[in-house]
Amino acid sequence: MTDRPDDSAPLPPAPTSPGQGDGLPEGWAPMPPMPEPEPSFEPESGPLWRYLGVFTVASIGFSVVFALITMLFGGASSSVGFLVPFFAASVAIDSFVKRRRRVPESAEKWWLIWWSYGVTVVLNLISLSAFWFSEEAAAIDDGMGTVLLIVGAFAVVFAFAVVWAAYSFWPKRALRNRLRYEERQAAKRGRG
Repeated sequence: MTDRPDDSAPLPPAPTSPGQGDGLPEGWAPMPPMPEPEPSFEPESGPLWRYLGVFTVASIGFSVVFALITMLFGGASSSVGFLVPFFAASVAIDSFVKRRRRVPESAEKWWLIWWSYGVTVVLNLISLSAFWFSEEAAAIDDGMGTVLLIVGAFAVVFAFAVVWAAYSFWPKRALRNRLRYEERQAAKRGRG
């Protein structure tokens, strides 16, 4: 025996007034459906941490690559190291565009800019502290220390400008490149 009603049994009549036949007391109307909550941007718990991680890993990777280039070819290539935040931000943006298929909204962009800038400052402080305890730091005299302080202040401002530029100008290009790539892949699948 089953508890299911027989498929051939007639259906009960539809309720004619609120509360009739729906299990609610007489005169009560059923509750309207709840609206879907609108998605909200919450960077504190949101998924943007993934892209900050991509930025951090890319920054460390590019720093190591540029350090190796500097060791192999001398100091002429060390000036390219200022572009590490730009390259790292472009990798993070490419990852964002690949996953979300859109450019970051303004709030997302600024969240990524400030946190990426913070990561850049922390990584630069770590590399500066490593330099501070090296033999080259002992050779710096007092006059050179002032110059290094001015260069350091410039580097902090320049790092912010580079991170801002990458997150401001690269996303649209990255999205366009991603869409073109997907179109080419779809055309290849269509031919094959």
